[in-house]
Amino acid sequence: MNKNNFLYLLLLLTNSAWAASPQLGINIGGFTLNANDVATAVTKSAQVIAEATRFKRSELERKINALETQRQEIGVKRDRGQLGSAAYEQASKSVDDQIKSCRKELKNLDRRSEKTGDNVEKIITTGWQTAMDVYQKEHDRKTQIAITAANKAVENEGSLERLRFISEFATQPETLTRAGVFTVGTCVLLSVVYYGGKLTYNYAQAKLGRPTLATNSFHVTLLDRFKAFFGLTETKEQIFDDVVLSDDLKTQLHEFAQDTKKIPESKLPFRNLLLYGPPGTGKTLFAEKLAQYANMDYLFIPGGNFAQFDQGQDIVELNKLFDWADQAPNGLIIFVDEADALLHKRGPQDQHGTKVVSTFLARTGGLAEKCMFILATNNPDNLDTAVYKRMHKKINIPLPGLAERTEMVKIYLNKFATQTKTATVSSLITEEFLQTIAQQLEGFAGRDIKQIFVDIQYHVARTSDKVLTPDIITRAVQEKIAEEKISYSLHQKSLTAAAA
Repeated sequence: MNKNNFLYLLLLLTNSAWAASPQLGINIGGFTLNANDVATAVTKSAQVIAEATRFKRSELERKINALETQRQEIGVKRDRGQLGSAAYEQASKSVDDQIKSCRKELKNLDRRSEKTGDNVEKIITTGWQTAMDVYQKEHDRKTQIAITAANKAVENEGSLERLRFISEFATQPETLTRAGVFTVGTCVLLSVVYYGGKLTYNYAQAKLGRPTLATNSFHVTLLDRFKAFFGLTETKEQIFDDVVLSDDLKTQLHEFAQDTKKIPESKLPFRNLLLYGPPGTGKTLFAEKLAQYANMDYLFIPGGNFAQFDQGQDIVELNKLFDWADQAPNGLIIFVDEADALLHKRGPQDQHGTKVVSTFLARTGGLAEKCMFILATNNPDNLDTAVYKRMHKKINIPLPGLAERTEMVKIYLNKFATQTKTATVSSLITEEFLQTIAQQLEGFAGRDIKQIFVDIQYHVARTSDKVLTPDIITRAVQEKIAEEKISYSLHQKSLTAAAA
Protein backbone atom coordinates (compact mmCIF):
# COMPACT_ATOMS: atom_id res chain seq x y z
CA MET A 1 0.00 0.00 0.00
CA ASN A 2 1.49 3.35 -1.02
CA LYS A 3 1.40 6.53 1.06
CA ASN A 4 -1.72 8.04 -0.53
CA ASN A 5 -3.78 4.89 -0.05
CA PHE A 6 -2.72 4.57 3.59
CA LEU A 7 -3.73 8.21 4.31
CA TYR A 8 -7.07 7.58 2.62
CA LEU A 9 -7.72 4.61 4.92
CA LEU A 10 -6.60 6.58 8.01
CA LEU A 11 -8.94 9.46 7.06
CA LEU A 12 -11.81 7.05 6.69
CA LEU A 13 -11.22 5.54 10.13
CA THR A 14 -10.84 9.01 11.72
CA ASN A 15 -14.10 10.18 10.18
CA SER A 16 -15.86 7.12 11.51
CA ALA A 17 -14.59 7.71 15.07
CA TRP A 18 -15.38 11.45 14.86
CA ALA A 19 -18.90 10.66 13.67
CA ALA A 20 -19.40 8.39 16.66
CA SER A 21 -18.15 10.93 19.26
CA PRO A 22 -20.53 11.69 22.21
CA GLN A 23 -20.28 15.43 21.64
CA LEU A 24 -21.51 15.31 17.99
CA GLY A 25 -23.64 12.21 18.19
CA ILE A 26 -23.60 9.23 15.71
CA ASN A 27 -23.99 11.32 12.63
CA ILE A 28 -22.11 12.83 9.76
CA GLY A 29 -23.42 16.12 8.47
CA GLY A 30 -26.77 15.50 10.15
CA PHE A 31 -27.30 11.97 8.71
CA THR A 32 -27.56 9.01 11.10
CA LEU A 33 -24.70 6.56 10.87
CA ASN A 34 -26.14 3.01 11.18
CA ALA A 35 -24.90 -0.55 10.63
CA ASN A 36 -25.43 -0.36 6.84
CA ASP A 37 -23.18 2.68 6.72
CA VAL A 38 -20.53 0.77 8.59
CA ALA A 39 -20.83 -2.18 6.18
CA THR A 40 -20.56 0.12 3.22
CA ALA A 41 -17.50 1.80 4.75
CA VAL A 42 -15.88 -1.56 5.34
CA THR A 43 -16.58 -2.69 1.75
CA LYS A 44 -15.23 0.51 0.26
CA SER A 45 -12.15 0.28 2.44
CA ALA A 46 -11.51 -3.28 1.25
CA GLN A 47 -11.99 -2.24 -2.37
CA VAL A 48 -9.53 0.62 -1.95
CA ILE A 49 -6.97 -1.69 -0.43
CA ALA A 50 -7.42 -4.30 -3.21
CA GLU A 51 -7.14 -1.67 -5.91
CA ALA A 52 -4.01 -0.27 -4.37
CA THR A 53 -2.51 -3.77 -4.15
CA ARG A 54 -3.26 -4.53 -7.83
CA PHE A 55 -1.74 -1.26 -8.87
CA LYS A 56 1.42 -1.88 -6.90
CA ARG A 57 1.73 -5.49 -8.26
CA SER A 58 1.31 -4.25 -11.82
CA GLU A 59 4.04 -1.67 -11.30
CA LEU A 60 6.44 -4.25 -9.90
CA GLU A 61 5.76 -6.79 -12.72
CA ARG A 62 6.28 -4.11 -15.37
CA LYS A 63 9.56 -3.12 -13.77
CA ILE A 64 10.73 -6.76 -13.66
CA ASN A 65 9.93 -7.24 -17.37
CA ALA A 66 11.81 -4.08 -18.21
CA LEU A 67 14.84 -5.22 -16.25
CA GLU A 68 14.85 -8.63 -17.99
CA THR A 69 14.71 -6.93 -21.38
CA GLN A 70 17.62 -4.72 -20.31
CA ARG A 71 19.63 -7.80 -19.30
CA GLN A 72 19.08 -9.37 -22.77
CA GLU A 73 20.30 -6.18 -24.44
CA ILE A 74 23.45 -6.25 -22.32
CA GLY A 75 24.11 -9.86 -23.55
CA VAL A 76 23.66 -8.84 -27.20
CA LYS A 77 26.18 -5.99 -26.76
CA ARG A 78 28.69 -8.40 -25.27
CA ASP A 79 28.30 -10.82 -28.16
CA ARG A 80 28.88 -8.00 -30.66
CA GLY A 81 31.98 -6.98 -28.79
CA GLN A 82 30.53 -3.66 -27.71
CA LEU A 83 31.07 -4.46 -23.98
CA GLY A 84 34.10 -5.93 -22.34
CA SER A 85 33.96 -8.76 -19.87
CA ALA A 86 34.33 -6.54 -16.83
CA ALA A 87 31.67 -4.07 -17.97
CA TYR A 88 29.31 -6.92 -18.87
CA GLU A 89 29.71 -8.51 -15.42
CA GLN A 90 29.08 -5.23 -13.63
CA ALA A 91 25.96 -4.34 -15.70
CA SER A 92 24.52 -7.84 -15.43
CA LYS A 93 25.00 -7.87 -11.66
CA SER A 94 23.21 -4.49 -11.23
CA VAL A 95 20.22 -5.60 -13.29
CA ASP A 96 19.96 -8.95 -11.48
CA ASP A 97 20.01 -7.18 -8.09
CA GLN A 98 17.16 -4.87 -9.12
CA ILE A 99 15.14 -7.84 -10.41
CA LYS A 100 15.65 -9.69 -7.12
CA SER A 101 14.60 -6.63 -5.14
CA CYS A 102 11.41 -6.18 -7.14
CA ARG A 103 10.47 -9.83 -6.84
CA LYS A 104 11.09 -9.68 -3.06
CA GLU A 105 8.90 -6.57 -2.78
CA LEU A 106 6.24 -8.31 -4.86
CA LYS A 107 6.28 -11.27 -2.52
CA ASN A 108 5.97 -9.01 0.56
CA LEU A 109 3.12 -7.15 -1.11
CA ASP A 110 1.15 -10.36 -1.52
CA ARG A 111 1.74 -11.23 2.11
CA ARG A 112 0.69 -7.76 3.41
CA SER A 113 -2.37 -7.78 1.16
CA GLU A 114 -3.62 -11.03 2.66
CA LYS A 115 -2.98 -9.80 6.20
CA THR A 116 -4.61 -6.40 5.66
CA GLY A 117 -7.60 -7.93 3.95
CA ASP A 118 -8.18 -10.19 6.93
CA ASN A 119 -7.82 -7.42 9.59
CA VAL A 120 -9.32 -4.30 8.03
CA GLU A 121 -12.88 -5.36 8.76
CA LYS A 122 -11.94 -6.31 12.29
CA ILE A 123 -10.19 -2.95 12.86
CA ILE A 124 -13.13 -0.87 11.63
CA THR A 125 -15.68 -2.99 13.46
CA THR A 126 -13.74 -2.73 16.73
CA GLY A 127 -13.48 1.05 16.38
CA TRP A 128 -17.20 1.27 15.70
CA GLN A 129 -18.01 -0.87 18.74
CA THR A 130 -15.80 1.32 20.96
CA ALA A 131 -17.51 4.45 19.71
CA MET A 132 -20.91 2.90 20.33
CA ASP A 133 -19.90 2.03 23.92
CA VAL A 134 -18.78 5.60 24.58
CA TYR A 135 -21.96 6.92 23.04
CA GLN A 136 -24.10 4.61 25.15
CA LYS A 137 -22.36 5.69 28.37
CA GLU A 138 -22.80 9.35 27.50
CA HIS A 139 -26.43 8.72 26.61
CA ASP A 140 -27.01 6.96 29.95
CA ARG A 141 -25.31 9.81 31.85
CA LYS A 142 -27.43 12.47 30.20
CA THR A 143 -30.55 10.40 30.79
CA GLN A 144 -29.71 10.08 34.51
CA ILE A 145 -29.18 13.84 34.76
CA ALA A 146 -32.55 14.44 33.18
CA ILE A 147 -34.21 11.97 35.57
CA THR A 148 -32.53 13.61 38.61
CA ALA A 149 -33.62 17.07 37.46
CA ALA A 150 -37.15 15.82 37.00
CA ASN A 151 -37.17 14.30 40.49
CA LYS A 152 -35.92 17.55 42.01
CA ALA A 153 -38.57 19.47 40.15
CA VAL A 154 -41.19 17.14 41.61
CA GLU A 155 -39.72 17.51 45.12
CA ASN A 156 -39.61 21.30 44.81
CA GLU A 157 -43.15 21.48 43.58
CA GLY A 158 -44.38 21.48 47.19
CA SER A 159 -41.98 24.26 48.14
CA LEU A 160 -42.98 26.25 45.08
CA GLU A 161 -46.61 25.78 45.97
CA ARG A 162 -46.02 27.01 49.53
CA LEU A 163 -44.03 29.97 48.23
CA ARG A 164 -46.78 30.78 45.79
CA PHE A 165 -49.32 30.64 48.65
CA ILE A 166 -47.21 32.91 50.87
CA SER A 167 -46.69 35.37 48.03
CA GLU A 168 -50.40 35.49 47.27
CA PHE A 169 -51.22 35.84 50.98
CA ALA A 170 -48.65 38.58 51.54
CA THR A 171 -49.92 40.66 48.63
CA GLN A 172 -53.52 40.63 49.76
CA PRO A 173 -54.77 44.09 50.86
CA GLU A 174 -55.93 42.81 54.24
CA THR A 175 -52.54 41.25 54.98
CA LEU A 176 -50.69 44.41 54.00
CA THR A 177 -52.99 46.49 56.21
CA ARG A 178 -52.43 44.23 59.21
CA ALA A 179 -48.64 44.27 58.68
CA GLY A 180 -48.63 48.05 58.44
CA VAL A 181 -50.69 48.45 61.61
CA PHE A 182 -48.43 46.00 63.47
CA THR A 183 -45.26 47.79 62.35
CA VAL A 184 -46.57 51.24 63.24
CA GLY A 185 -47.86 49.98 66.59
CA THR A 186 -44.54 48.39 67.45
CA CYS A 187 -42.65 51.60 66.60
CA VAL A 188 -45.05 53.68 68.67
CA LEU A 189 -44.74 51.30 71.62
CA LEU A 190 -40.94 51.36 71.49
CA SER A 191 -40.96 55.14 71.26
CA VAL A 192 -43.27 55.42 74.26
CA VAL A 193 -41.08 53.08 76.30
CA TYR A 194 -37.87 54.88 75.32
CA TYR A 195 -39.05 58.45 75.80
CA GLY A 196 -41.13 57.54 78.83
CA GLY A 197 -38.09 56.03 80.48
CA LYS A 198 -36.04 59.04 79.50
CA LEU A 199 -38.59 61.44 80.98
CA THR A 200 -38.77 59.36 84.15
CA TYR A 201 -34.99 59.42 84.43
CA ASN A 202 -34.89 63.17 83.87
CA TYR A 203 -37.61 63.66 86.50
CA ALA A 204 -35.67 61.54 88.97
CA GLN A 205 -32.53 63.49 88.21
CA ALA A 206 -34.43 66.75 88.77
CA LYS A 207 -35.60 65.49 92.16
CA LEU A 208 -32.54 63.55 93.21
CA GLY A 209 -29.90 64.85 90.78
CA ARG A 210 -26.63 66.61 91.40
CA PRO A 211 -26.93 69.45 93.88
CA THR A 212 -26.41 73.01 92.76
CA LEU A 213 -23.27 73.31 94.85
CA ALA A 214 -21.47 70.59 92.89
CA THR A 215 -19.45 71.36 89.77
CA ASN A 216 -18.40 67.81 88.90
CA SER A 217 -19.60 64.31 89.70
CA PHE A 218 -19.75 60.77 88.41
CA HIS A 219 -21.83 57.77 89.40
CA VAL A 220 -21.11 54.08 89.62
CA THR A 221 -23.03 52.44 86.78
CA LEU A 222 -24.60 48.98 86.69
CA LEU A 223 -21.67 47.82 84.59
CA ASP A 224 -19.25 49.14 87.20
CA ARG A 225 -21.08 47.22 89.92
CA PHE A 226 -21.02 44.09 87.80
CA LYS A 227 -17.27 44.41 87.20
CA ALA A 228 -16.64 45.04 90.87
CA PHE A 229 -18.71 41.98 91.88
CA PHE A 230 -16.68 39.69 89.62
CA GLY A 231 -13.35 41.29 90.49
CA LEU A 232 -12.85 42.91 87.08
CA THR A 233 -12.04 46.39 88.35
CA GLU A 234 -8.60 47.94 88.08
CA THR A 235 -5.98 46.93 90.59
CA LYS A 236 -4.32 49.22 93.10
CA GLU A 237 -1.23 49.64 90.94
CA GLN A 238 -3.32 50.62 87.93
CA ILE A 239 -5.20 53.21 89.98
CA PHE A 240 -2.22 54.97 91.61
CA ASP A 241 0.72 54.37 89.29
CA ASP A 242 0.32 57.73 87.54
CA VAL A 243 0.34 59.66 90.84
CA VAL A 244 3.92 60.67 91.70
CA LEU A 245 4.31 60.72 95.49
CA SER A 246 6.95 59.83 98.01
CA ASP A 247 7.00 56.23 99.18
CA ASP A 248 5.75 57.04 102.68
CA LEU A 249 2.90 59.19 101.41
CA LYS A 250 1.90 56.61 98.79
CA THR A 251 1.78 53.94 101.51
CA GLN A 252 -0.56 56.04 103.65
CA LEU A 253 -2.89 56.72 100.73
CA HIS A 254 -2.87 53.08 99.65
CA GLU A 255 -3.83 51.91 103.12
CA PHE A 256 -6.67 54.41 103.33
CA ALA A 257 -7.90 53.40 99.85
CA GLN A 258 -7.84 49.72 100.72
CA ASP A 259 -9.75 50.30 103.95
CA THR A 260 -12.35 52.38 102.11
CA LYS A 261 -12.85 49.73 99.45
CA LYS A 262 -13.54 47.07 102.11
CA ILE A 263 -16.23 49.10 103.88
CA PRO A 264 -19.27 47.60 102.04
CA GLU A 265 -18.31 44.02 102.85
CA SER A 266 -16.99 44.72 106.33
CA LYS A 267 -20.05 46.87 107.27
CA LEU A 268 -17.80 49.47 108.88
CA PRO A 269 -18.72 53.18 108.92
CA PHE A 270 -17.11 55.60 106.50
CA ARG A 271 -14.24 57.75 107.72
CA ASN A 272 -13.81 61.41 106.81
CA LEU A 273 -10.44 62.52 105.46
CA LEU A 274 -8.58 65.81 105.57
CA LEU A 275 -5.94 66.41 102.88
CA TYR A 276 -3.84 69.50 103.42
CA GLY A 277 -0.82 70.95 101.73
CA PRO A 278 0.22 73.47 99.08
CA PRO A 279 -1.94 73.84 95.95
CA GLY A 280 -1.28 71.61 92.95
CA THR A 281 0.07 68.63 94.89
CA GLY A 282 -2.60 66.11 93.82
CA LYS A 283 -5.31 66.28 96.49
CA THR A 284 -8.16 66.46 93.98
CA LEU A 285 -6.59 63.75 91.84
CA PHE A 286 -6.37 61.39 94.79
CA ALA A 287 -10.05 61.91 95.71
CA GLU A 288 -11.15 61.03 92.16
CA LYS A 289 -8.87 57.99 92.05
CA LEU A 290 -10.20 56.83 95.42
CA ALA A 291 -13.81 56.97 94.23
CA GLN A 292 -12.95 54.94 91.14
CA TYR A 293 -10.93 52.43 93.14
CA ALA A 294 -13.63 51.93 95.78
CA ASN A 295 -16.52 51.94 93.23
CA MET A 296 -18.26 54.85 94.93
CA ASP A 297 -20.17 57.84 93.58
CA TYR A 298 -18.23 61.10 93.58
CA LEU A 299 -19.21 64.74 94.08
CA PHE A 300 -16.84 67.71 93.78
CA ILE A 301 -17.73 70.95 95.59
CA PRO A 302 -15.45 74.03 95.59
CA GLY A 303 -15.72 75.84 98.93
CA GLY A 304 -15.97 79.16 97.13
CA ASN A 305 -19.26 78.14 95.48
CA PHE A 306 -21.18 79.26 98.57
CA ALA A 307 -20.28 82.87 97.81
CA GLN A 308 -22.77 82.90 94.93
CA PHE A 309 -25.79 82.60 97.25
CA ASP A 310 -27.52 85.26 99.26
CA GLN A 311 -27.26 85.08 103.01
CA GLY A 312 -29.35 82.18 104.23
CA GLN A 313 -29.64 80.57 100.81
CA ASP A 314 -26.27 78.88 101.21
CA ILE A 315 -27.59 77.00 104.26
CA VAL A 316 -30.62 75.88 102.23
CA GLU A 317 -28.31 74.54 99.50
CA LEU A 318 -26.15 72.83 102.09
CA ASN A 319 -29.19 71.02 103.45
CA LYS A 320 -30.15 69.98 99.90
CA LEU A 321 -26.69 68.53 99.56
CA PHE A 322 -27.13 66.38 102.66
CA ASP A 323 -30.63 65.31 101.60
CA TRP A 324 -29.25 64.15 98.27
CA ALA A 325 -26.32 62.36 99.93
CA ASP A 326 -28.70 60.54 102.26
CA GLN A 327 -30.15 58.71 99.20
CA ALA A 328 -26.83 57.63 97.71
CA PRO A 329 -27.15 53.90 96.84
CA ASN A 330 -23.50 53.04 96.21
CA GLY A 331 -21.64 54.99 98.84
CA LEU A 332 -20.67 58.59 98.16
CA ILE A 333 -17.48 60.62 98.39
CA ILE A 334 -18.08 64.35 98.77
CA PHE A 335 -14.88 66.21 98.06
CA VAL A 336 -14.83 69.83 99.27
CA ASP A 337 -11.92 71.80 97.87
CA GLU A 338 -10.74 74.93 99.68
CA ALA A 339 -12.80 73.77 102.63
CA ASP A 340 -11.50 76.60 104.84
CA ALA A 341 -13.50 79.07 102.71
CA LEU A 342 -16.69 77.35 103.84
CA LEU A 343 -15.84 75.79 107.19
CA HIS A 344 -13.48 78.37 108.64
CA LYS A 345 -13.18 79.09 112.33
CA ARG A 346 -16.25 80.52 113.97
CA GLY A 347 -16.10 83.88 115.69
CA PRO A 348 -18.46 86.25 117.51
CA GLN A 349 -18.47 88.67 114.59
CA ASP A 350 -19.43 86.03 112.01
CA GLN A 351 -22.89 84.83 112.92
CA HIS A 352 -23.67 83.60 109.43
CA GLY A 353 -20.45 81.58 109.19
CA THR A 354 -21.28 80.03 112.53
CA LYS A 355 -24.64 78.85 111.20
CA VAL A 356 -22.98 77.24 108.14
CA VAL A 357 -20.45 75.36 110.25
CA SER A 358 -23.12 74.32 112.73
CA THR A 359 -25.31 72.97 109.92
CA PHE A 360 -22.38 70.99 108.55
CA LEU A 361 -21.56 69.48 111.92
CA ALA A 362 -25.19 68.64 112.63
CA ARG A 363 -25.77 66.88 109.32
CA THR A 364 -22.51 64.94 109.12
CA GLY A 365 -23.23 63.12 112.35
CA GLY A 366 -25.77 60.74 110.80
CA LEU A 367 -24.20 60.06 107.39
CA ALA A 368 -21.36 57.74 108.37
CA GLU A 369 -23.13 54.80 106.71
CA LYS A 370 -24.00 56.71 103.54
CA CYS A 371 -21.05 58.86 102.55
CA MET A 372 -17.68 60.23 103.51
CA PHE A 373 -16.24 63.72 103.28
CA ILE A 374 -12.79 64.53 101.98
CA LEU A 375 -11.81 68.09 102.81
CA ALA A 376 -8.88 69.72 101.05
CA THR A 377 -7.24 72.89 102.19
CA ASN A 378 -3.99 74.78 101.79
CA ASN A 379 -4.37 76.25 105.29
CA PRO A 380 -5.57 73.65 107.80
CA ASP A 381 -5.13 76.13 110.64
CA ASN A 382 -8.02 78.17 109.25
CA LEU A 383 -10.50 75.29 109.59
CA ASP A 384 -12.96 75.34 112.44
CA THR A 385 -11.64 73.28 115.32
CA ALA A 386 -14.76 71.09 115.50
CA VAL A 387 -14.62 70.44 111.77
CA TYR A 388 -10.95 69.56 112.04
CA LYS A 389 -11.72 67.02 114.76
CA ARG A 390 -14.63 65.60 112.76
CA MET A 391 -12.06 64.41 110.21
CA HIS A 392 -10.98 60.91 111.21
CA LYS A 393 -7.79 60.91 109.15
CA LYS A 394 -5.44 63.80 108.36
CA ILE A 395 -2.81 63.39 105.66
CA ASN A 396 -0.35 66.04 104.65
CA ILE A 397 0.51 66.17 100.93
CA PRO A 398 3.62 68.34 100.70
CA LEU A 399 5.47 69.70 97.71
CA PRO A 400 7.38 67.02 95.80
CA GLY A 401 10.99 66.39 96.71
CA LEU A 402 13.89 66.16 94.29
CA ALA A 403 13.24 62.48 93.46
CA GLU A 404 9.54 63.14 92.78
CA ARG A 405 10.27 66.24 90.69
CA THR A 406 12.83 64.32 88.63
CA GLU A 407 10.30 61.54 88.01
CA MET A 408 7.65 64.08 86.99
CA VAL A 409 10.03 65.76 84.54
CA LYS A 410 10.80 62.39 82.95
CA ILE A 411 7.13 61.47 82.75
CA TYR A 412 6.14 64.69 81.02
CA LEU A 413 9.13 64.46 78.68
CA ASN A 414 8.12 60.93 77.68
CA LYS A 415 4.55 62.08 77.08
CA PHE A 416 5.88 64.86 74.87
CA ALA A 417 8.01 62.40 72.89
CA THR A 418 5.20 59.88 72.39
CA GLN A 419 2.20 62.16 71.94
CA THR A 420 3.72 64.91 69.80
CA LYS A 421 3.70 63.61 66.24
CA THR A 422 5.44 66.54 64.56
CA ALA A 423 8.32 67.15 66.99
CA THR A 424 11.36 65.26 68.18
CA VAL A 425 13.55 65.31 71.29
CA SER A 426 17.20 66.27 70.99
CA SER A 427 19.79 63.73 72.06
CA LEU A 428 21.45 66.47 74.12
CA ILE A 429 18.71 66.10 76.76
CA THR A 430 20.43 63.69 79.13
CA GLU A 431 19.71 62.27 82.60
CA GLU A 432 22.13 64.79 84.11
CA PHE A 433 20.35 67.68 82.41
CA LEU A 434 16.92 66.51 83.68
CA GLN A 435 18.36 66.19 87.18
CA THR A 436 19.56 69.80 86.96
CA ILE A 437 16.14 70.98 85.81
CA ALA A 438 14.47 69.13 88.71
CA GLN A 439 16.81 70.87 91.15
CA GLN A 440 15.86 74.28 89.73
CA LEU A 441 12.17 73.46 90.28
CA GLU A 442 12.44 73.30 94.06
CA GLY A 443 9.26 74.67 95.62
CA PHE A 444 7.13 73.85 92.56
CA ALA A 445 4.13 71.50 92.71
CA GLY A 446 3.22 68.82 90.20
CA ARG A 447 0.67 71.10 88.56
CA ASP A 448 3.38 73.75 88.04
CA ILE A 449 5.67 71.24 86.34
CA LYS A 450 2.84 70.15 84.06
CA GLN A 451 2.22 73.77 83.07
CA ILE A 452 5.92 74.18 82.23
CA PHE A 453 5.76 71.32 79.74
CA VAL A 454 2.63 72.79 78.18
CA ASP A 455 4.63 75.99 77.63
CA ILE A 456 7.48 73.88 76.21
CA GLN A 457 5.15 72.44 73.55
CA TYR A 458 4.31 75.99 72.41
CA HIS A 459 8.00 76.91 72.30
CA VAL A 460 8.76 73.89 70.09
CA ALA A 461 5.80 74.65 67.82
CA ARG A 462 7.28 78.08 67.10
CA THR A 463 10.62 76.63 65.90
CA SER A 464 11.29 75.72 62.28
CA ASP A 465 12.87 72.32 62.89
CA LYS A 466 10.37 71.25 65.62
CA VAL A 467 13.10 69.83 67.87
CA LEU A 468 12.97 70.02 71.68
CA THR A 469 16.39 71.18 72.85
CA PRO A 470 17.87 71.82 76.31
CA ASP A 471 17.74 75.57 75.64
CA ILE A 472 13.96 75.44 75.15
CA ILE A 473 13.45 73.59 78.44
CA THR A 474 15.76 75.94 80.30
CA ARG A 475 13.98 78.99 78.89
CA ALA A 476 10.54 77.66 79.88
CA VAL A 477 11.73 76.86 83.41
CA GLN A 478 13.29 80.30 83.88
CA GLU A 479 10.11 81.99 82.67
CA LYS A 480 8.07 79.99 85.18
CA ILE A 481 10.45 80.84 88.01
CA ALA A 482 10.20 84.54 87.14
CA GLU A 483 6.39 84.36 87.13
CA GLU A 484 6.33 82.72 90.55
CA LYS A 485 8.62 85.38 91.98
CA ILE A 486 6.29 88.10 90.72
CA SER A 487 3.25 86.30 92.12
CA TYR A 488 4.91 85.86 95.50
CA SER A 489 5.87 89.54 95.61
CA LEU A 490 2.32 90.63 94.82
CA HIS A 491 0.95 88.26 97.46
CA GLN A 492 3.27 89.68 100.10
CA LYS A 493 2.24 93.22 99.22
CA SER A 494 -1.44 92.33 99.57
CA LEU A 495 -0.80 90.78 102.98
CA THR A 496 1.06 93.87 104.12
CA ALA A 497 -1.73 96.12 102.90
CA ALA A 498 -4.35 94.01 104.67
CA ALA A 499 -2.40 94.07 107.93
CA ALA A 500 -2.08 97.87 107.74
